[in-house]
Amino acid sequence: SPDFGWYQVLVFYPLIVGMPYLVGPDIYSRVFCARDSDTARKASLLAALGVIPLSFLLATLGLLLFGLYPGLSPETAFPHALSELAPVGLKGVIVVGVLGAIMSSADTTLISASTILSLNVATPLLGIEEDRRLFLTRFFVVVLGAGAWGLASFQQGIISSLLLAYTVFVGGIALPTLGSFWKDRLGITSSGALWAVILGGLTAVLAEIGEGRWLMRLTGTGGAEFLESVLGAEYGSILPLVVSGTALFGVSWSLRSRPSRS
Repeated sequence: SPDFGWYQVLVFYPLIVGMPYLVGPDIYSRVFCARDSDTARKASLLAALGVIPLSFLLATLGLLLFGLYPGLSPETAFPHALSELAPVGLKGVIVVGVLGAIMSSADTTLISASTILSLNVATPLLGIEEDRRLFLTRFFVVVLGAGAWGLASFQQGIISSLLLAYTVFVGGIALPTLGSFWKDRLGITSSGALWAVILGGLTAVLAEIGEGRWLMRLTGTGGAEFLESVLGAEYGSILPLVVSGTALFGVSWSLRSRPSRS
């Protein structure tokens, strides 16, 4: 693609696509299943090392398909190659494997998100009793699943859907989660993390709705040009990180420096 250059390789994709691997609840849910911290550490390291050859394998496969079918869009290259190149018996095995991988990732993500909403959001706010939490978690699974289905029906393809989800997720969650590991050293407070999630996530949503038209209205043409000159062509995806980081440290440090009332 003529639009794909060093900016995408060194800035955009490492931040927007790479950071979810550091803070994704679907990944942490697997880590928490480890027997002890040493096992979790070793398993995480081995899994990270395993991602490297798989990434090169997928990239190589994409380049080969681009060479074979240069006119196809990235969304249709794999299905087209599967129908044209794979033997009849192997097609079913590959399709089942792909569906299994999709279902495994989808159910882990739904369960993780539903558990977070049930235990960390609804229970503290509404005072949900323990015997009702399982029902509430199942309810959120249905709601989030329906919402994901509705969102997917409006998106044009898998890649655009992933980039949309990554932008909102990274903009709101990445920096507060990473900062919480060193919250005492960095002086991060829960209020700062909360505002980072709200403002970063809101900025990401505004940047993605209507291909950034809402963000353009807020910043104006001059502001958008300035942001593009500073943050690059994908400033709509990078700006939420900047807003989130500013809110995280700005609110946290202002609250910590405020004298306490006796």
